[in-house]
Order: sequence, then C-alpha cells, then structure tokens
Amino acid sequence: MSGPLISVIIPSYNRAHLINEACNSVLSQTYSNIELIIVDDCSTDNTKEVVSSIKDSRVHYYCLEKNSGACIARNLGIEKATGDYIAFNDSDDRWHSDKLEKQISFLIENNADVTVCSMDVFDEDSSVKMYTFPDSKKCPEGPVNFEQLLKYNCTSTQMLLGKTICFKENPFDSNMPRFQDWEECLRLCKK
Repeated sequence: MSGPLISVIIPSYNRAHLINEACNSVLSQTYSNIELIIVDDCSTDNTKEVVSSIKDSRVHYYCLEKNSGACIARNLGIEKATGDYIAFNDSDDRWHSDKLEKQISFLIENNADVTVCSMDVFDEDSSVKMYTFPDSKKCPEGPVNFEQLLKYNCTSTQMLLGKTICFKENPFDSNMPRFQDWEECLRLCKK
C-alpha cells in the first residue's frame, strides 16, 4: 500500500515474553508503509534477542544505556522517526490489523493533526474482553477540545496517531510519573 510513511514507536522494558506479538500486530497491518522503532529501556531479559529474531527490514532497534522510563524511550523513538506520521504501541498491546489504515484515512480526510481511536481492554489472565475505552457516551466520535479532554481522558498512547511535527515539537514530559499520554494530548489540544 502506498501512502505516507508512518513511524510506529514501541518502548519496552522486560517484555521479551510479549513484544513479539506487539511487533507482529504492527508489521501485519493492512497499511504497510511503516517503520517500526523499538526502544528497549535497558531490559534485563532477552528482549534484544527476541527483537533480533524478527526478520523485517522495517524494524529498527535502539537500546537506552540505563533504565529511564517509557517517556524517555518514546522520545528517543520520536527523535529517530523518519515518517510523516507517528503512532505508538506498547510492548504488551496488540493492534487490530486495519488500525493504521482506518486511522490515517480518518486523519487525512478530516485534515487533523492528531487522532485517537478506541481500544478493547482484556483481562490478562482469561483474555476475556472487559470493556471498550473510551466510553462513547462520555466521548462521542468527532473533534475533542481542551475542556472536553480535561474533563474526560479519552486517550491512551497506543491509540494515538499524529503528524510527526506535533510530537517532535511537543515530546512526552519525562517528569510525569503517570498519565503522560493525557498530559501530552492536553498540550497538543492547546495548539
């Protein structure tokens, strides 16, 4: 599929047992013009070996010299990104196969800078679907402004897709211990 290059960033720390599935869900997207940037946050398990076993020229692996947190890892990924757009996945999450195709189409058709989709949340032990986030009653489809986002967090990192310039000019705040994605989107909403 042709179209703009999307850089997908996956930060990881000691997720060797899960990262292969996360990577495969990105690499098997129906929208294939992607680069996958994996930033290892100085894992002590065999994450590097698992990623090295993925034979796909779209995969780029970087390892931080010391454990620094997901925001630092994401920001290194943003720095290394060469795509026109950036999307994020987490090393313990899987995407629907048409996520990028639907999201990039929606973003371009609506002349948006950043878009967020929904996600299904599953119980880790039983793999039973628990709920869909965000709640469509609290966050209906369409533009979300700062005030709406401040009242209800309808974001999560693995749901984001946006123009690269947005994230390069507004990297994640590495001082935020939690809700970095919400804070990031609040700053982006202001612009």
